Amino acid sequence: MLQKFLLWLDGRLPYAHTVKEYLSQLRYQKKSHATLSQALTVIKHFTDALSSQAIDINTSEREYRRLAEDRASISNVHKLKAPPREIRSNKATIDQLERRSKEEMLTIFNSIEKDTLQGKRDYALLVFMANSAIRVSEASRITLKNFVRYSDDTALIVGSRGKNNNYDEVPIPLYVYRVIEDYVNSYNAALPKRDPRRIQGEQPIWMPLTRSGNIFKGVKEPMNRYGISSIIKRRTTEAGYPMKPHDFRRFLIAYLRSIEMDHDDIRKVSRHASLDMVVRYVGKQTNYDKYNHYHRTKIELL
Repeated sequence: MLQKFLLWLDGRLPYAHTVKEYLSQLRYQKKSHATLSQALTVIKHFTDALSSQAIDINTSEREYRRLAEDRASISNVHKLKAPPREIRSNKATIDQLERRSKEEMLTIFNSIEKDTLQGKRDYALLVFMANSAIRVSEASRITLKNFVRYSDDTALIVGSRGKNNNYDEVPIPLYVYRVIEDYVNSYNAALPKRDPRRIQGEQPIWMPLTRSGNIFKGVKEPMNRYGISSIIKRRTTEAGYPMKPHDFRRFLIAYLRSIEMDHDDIRKVSRHASLDMVVRYVGKQTNYDKYNHYHRTKIELL
């Protein structure tokens, strides 16, 4: 890595602005953030050694002053910081972002059998993730007590600890809660009334099952985020549309924008701290979209 830098220098001194130029070139070549950081570390070791070299006492005063100034300038390289990570998603237009469509999500849902306990659990989990924009770590902590009916068609998830230990209300369609309720009722119906394995109270609802889809004989801990991620990966791959848990969050945010929901309203659903983060998930508008928006606004103003 140092050899490439020296070849690029072509006899020039490695001043701070020169090193910045080199890093910019690496970024232009689509090098990763890790590569840029590693290159800067190697260059810093080299410039530190170069700037700390002693100057021959027999050097003339003029030459000594020039060499001292060069070393002082080179030592400034140590103050440089690695370039920030490039945010790629908000640089892409909406149609360039890899997001599952509503039709693809329905295909995933329809591929799951719903007449078995395992199928009901997995179906409820995927429908819940796709309609709540919830993070997988939050999903693993959801209990029955977290659900509250809000209106005729909406339920709320309350009291669930989210990112940075925030307790945010998460709206979900009421039918999603009905699907979850069906899974929980089926799970509990397979057990005696006072069985400690039943899902109740403040116990997380996503429970592991045997390979054959049955309830374990002994008491088992609820699934953590790795168990949930494994189910999502398996079910979506079987349907032909491999996804990770966070892809469900991306899907809902992008879908809400596709039906022209306002960015600020989307932020309330996704519980992002800023609108900038929402834009990163959604992507920027195409020039055609911007023209249409301007054209509609212009007509309304006339």
